[in-house]
Amino acid sequence: MVRLPRSAPGATLVLLCSLGWTTLGAQHRYADPAGRFELRVPAGWSASPLSDGAASLRKANATVVIMLSGGPPADALERLLLQHRLWKEFREIRRGEDSLGGRAGRYVLASGRDPRGAAQTVRIIAVEADSGTLLLVARAPTGEFDALAPAVEGIGRGIRLSGEPPPVAHADPPAPATTPPPSPVAEPTQPPAPATRDRAFLGVSTRTVDSVEVKRHGLDQVRGAIVGQLYPGGPAEQAGLEVLDVVIGADGSPINAPEDLMAAVAKHRAGETITLQVVRQGQIGTVRVKLGRPPEP
Repeated sequence: MVRLPRSAPGATLVLLCSLGWTTLGAQHRYADPAGRFELRVPAGWSASPLSDGAASLRKANATVVIMLSGGPPADALERLLLQHRLWKEFREIRRGEDSLGGRAGRYVLASGRDPRGAAQTVRIIAVEADSGTLLLVARAPTGEFDALAPAVEGIGRGIRLSGEPPPVAHADPPAPATTPPPSPVAEPTQPPAPATRDRAFLGVSTRTVDSVEVKRHGLDQVRGAIVGQLYPGGPAEQAGLEVLDVVIGADGSPINAPEDLMAAVAKHRAGETITLQVVRQGQIGTVRVKLGRPPEP
């Protein structure tokens, strides 16, 4: 393992790289380069591939990630939700039924303050797919989340997995005057599903490099997942990972965004080791982390 220098207090870390965004503009279809799915992209949004065939859609401060994961939907949903439990003031708002591309599944809506202290709302939807679980993760500033709901629903409806007939062609419907109805009031809020013994836990909350940091350092493009918070005494902290480290690889695969790191951890079980490629103070090294089990809620 390559030793990385310790970060000085208050140091700022960024990473030069090349990440090609695809702004679809007038186009409204996105095809996964791995050939596993297609989806409709609302006007005004841009789409970009992530590693392992995932897709990231963005508009201003909002992000929607589509990915395929192994294991049953319930476990996949909890793994992704676990990454957000490190947010300060984390609160699970509600759970209920939802769908993606005509497949029925479950969702969780939660909120909290991300590593930058910004109030964020996240909605995670998980449905069963032929090869595992299809996931949608939508995140936006809390004050803007409801206004983006129609676009997020349109993205979810327009997903077509490989081998399935295309969804019924129709234009994106205009945004309704009111926000979509929430889960029925009669439905009680369900507590998080108990952690399974083999679910892996890294113990970090990460973020992307934003436009402010890009301008500050005169960079054109960036990639990686910047460590914003560490779970006290968690696997990542014990292995020597530090706040402001930039994770650019995991087990030999590139990490272009925080969602890539989530997917990389999801491939492991508790007790297994994940090898991270990390940039700290301009130097690249590796950090081997023995993944643990999620802490008790």
